[in-house]
Amino acid sequence: MKNDYSKNYFWKIRNSKTQQYKFYLRPHGKLVEVDEDVFKVCYNSYKKIIRDNVKDNQARLISLDANIRNDVTYLDVVSDDKSMNIENQYKVSMVLNEIDKLSPDDKELITNLLVQEKTERELAKQLHVSQSTIHKRKIIF
Repeated sequence: MKNDYSKNYFWKIRNSKTQQYKFYLRPHGKLVEVDEDVFKVCYNSYKKIIRDNVKDNQARLISLDANIRNDVTYLDVVSDDKSMNIENQYKVSMVLNEIDKLSPDDKELITNLLVQEKTERELAKQLHVSQSTIHKRKIIF
């Protein structure tokens, strides 16, 4: 489940005179007063997503609809062929887990060469480095 909440989205402000709280949400940078129940539902949803993300990261789970780069997702890489057997699905999962462990630069290299099928020369031109630099980085894998 994805939402656009952030910690800065929730505001609970106490009136110093009455000691009463007012509750606000901040969509698009503008404070909007809401009922306490609405505030709690949204805030608890936000906290649950944070907890779930922490658990997913600890379990090294990745979302297949997460962007790898330039709106290319892991799902785009994985075949949607119904005949893909369990063993192949497991292998794909293992590869995606290993890719997820890479540094951003290495992910970019792998994504460009394998997913977007760019040549070393095209990637070198894009990154303003020599083709041999790309080749050497690729050999490390």
